[in-house]
Amino acid sequence: MIYTLTFVALSLPLAHSIQIENPETTITTSVSTDPASTKAVSGAFADGSRPSRSCGRELVILRTSSPSDSFIERYTRLKNEIAGERDLMISFNAHNSSELAMVDKTGIDVVKNLMAKAEDARSRLESAFENDFYAYTDRDMLALFPSLAELPKFVRGRNSLPSYAYYLHDEATMVAIKQWASRNQKNFDGCGVWVLEDDLEYTGNWNELMNNYSNGFDLASANIRFNDKFQKSPWQDYCSKRFKERFVIDGLVGTHDEHIVYYSRRLIFAIYRELSQGSHAQSEMGSATMCHVLGCRNIKV
Repeated sequence: MIYTLTFVALSLPLAHSIQIENPETTITTSVSTDPASTKAVSGAFADGSRPSRSCGRELVILRTSSPSDSFIERYTRLKNEIAGERDLMISFNAHNSSELAMVDKTGIDVVKNLMAKAEDARSRLESAFENDFYAYTDRDMLALFPSLAELPKFVRGRNSLPSYAYYLHDEATMVAIKQWASRNQKNFDGCGVWVLEDDLEYTGNWNELMNNYSNGFDLASANIRFNDKFQKSPWQDYCSKRFKERFVIDGLVGTHDEHIVYYSRRLIFAIYRELSQGSHAQSEMGSATMCHVLGCRNIKV
């Protein structure tokens, strides 16, 4: 079922509607805490003790694994509206045939059919978006973050593949940034990163929307909260030991909804550093908690 929510930009005189499938989102606005400095990291990210004040264009990462028929039309519009202002990449979660060995035998035929459809979708996306199309697998995530081996893969049911990418979106985002930097032959120097889910539609101008949330905040997302009880989270068994020790304070964690998220450059650097040191958690919990504990400035949208 498709629901329509009102997505209000703080500086816009008019609201636009945004559509997401099965939302659990309350649209509010708030600001809290002061920023904290973070270290930069090597590799795809610019060198130095912290992100510099001078930075390049923001990167918009559109995550997908099984795009709908209207996907190409909807996000061609996004590409056109941000052209010249922001860079776009379509980040496609691909699977290897070897992964079928991990599937319940009773569901293997269904999974094979889904994989075939995904490959067809991949071909159409590559044709439509050309150099903006990128694909990654769980292997790429594990290669960038070997500490993921500590965590179990998530299985939605017998008719699905075990997956890191299903619940570890921060790690997948870092893989995407690395791929973008490799293809463009330069370190990532953007002022920030937008991450969008493929079940999202916005009726206004994408570039105007992003302009209103990418100036002065480290994290912009829906339904940010910082008082959820960790022991009641269905994702508690999918967190690394280091995340629990470093970020679960007084039994509480932060959470947010990930249909559309903005990360400042310095928050991307901070999250990358923490992931590289083994702090992993389901991303709707992980990035919000890290933002809160590290003292970033956030805004609910």
